[in-house]
Amino acid sequence: MTPPTKSFGKIATIAVALLLVALSWYRPIEAMAQSQLSDGLQRALVSFASARALNGVISVIQGTQVAVEPLGVGVSLSVGEILDPINDLVEAFSTVMLTASVAFGMQLLLLTLSSNTFVSAAVTGIAVLWALLHFFGKSPYWLSRLLLVLLFIRFVIPVATIGSAAVFDHLLKQDYETNQQVIDLTSQRLKTLSNATTAVPPVPSPSAPTDDKSTWKKLKDSVTGTASAISGTLTNPLPKALASYEELKQSAEQAAEKMITLMVIFLMQTIVVPLMLMWGLYRLSAGVLAPRTAGTA
Repeated sequence: MTPPTKSFGKIATIAVALLLVALSWYRPIEAMAQSQLSDGLQRALVSFASARALNGVISVIQGTQVAVEPLGVGVSLSVGEILDPINDLVEAFSTVMLTASVAFGMQLLLLTLSSNTFVSAAVTGIAVLWALLHFFGKSPYWLSRLLLVLLFIRFVIPVATIGSAAVFDHLLKQDYETNQQVIDLTSQRLKTLSNATTAVPPVPSPSAPTDDKSTWKKLKDSVTGTASAISGTLTNPLPKALASYEELKQSAEQAAEKMITLMVIFLMQTIVVPLMLMWGLYRLSAGVLAPRTAGTA
């Protein structure tokens, strides 16, 4: 006589299998997963476009040099020197965003394939056969493994998608929106600062006295010109050029920090969290089906 505990375990296992069969035909799950993947793909494409726009701005201003001539002494500041490392990071950022876009697109394709009517029908047929044989203690091990594979194919993409979207909405969404906004504003800011920096006019050196003026007039004009040049240098071009140059550097450094954060967010959503959920789903399925039938012939 079969012990009551063992019979209850069989019935519970069969009930779980039949519940999974019902869920395999429940289409709102696919609709929810598809909506989440479409939103993720849109975010990745927006970030990719922002990266390409920022790369374009940097490429334009990378060869710019700021030249001022206080008191006739030339000072040259190279904008490209501070933007070279940032440009390399922008290239890496755009590559990661393109990869994330491809990952979302592949998940959309796999979702369409796994939710096909043929897959649901195969899950139903194998699950019903396995449930009947398992109830009488005659289910072979290979049939349990086949059912496990079919269930994994059918549910892995929806579960991974909905789970990673939940993690994004509750933990990463605000960081994404904040950092994405900074990236968008950085392109405009760099362009504005570059225009302001390159528009700095040189300070004219004091004009030499002419021969047709008196000695006193010559000395007066010389002192006045020198004072005007020094005053203009201290209040206008060189300090403004240095300030714009420093602001360019700060904007570039801030953009670098935000790009790294965005790369981490997309890698978490497209690789780390889905893989963790896939592994968890596999272990759960194997724990429910495989161990109970591993010893049966």
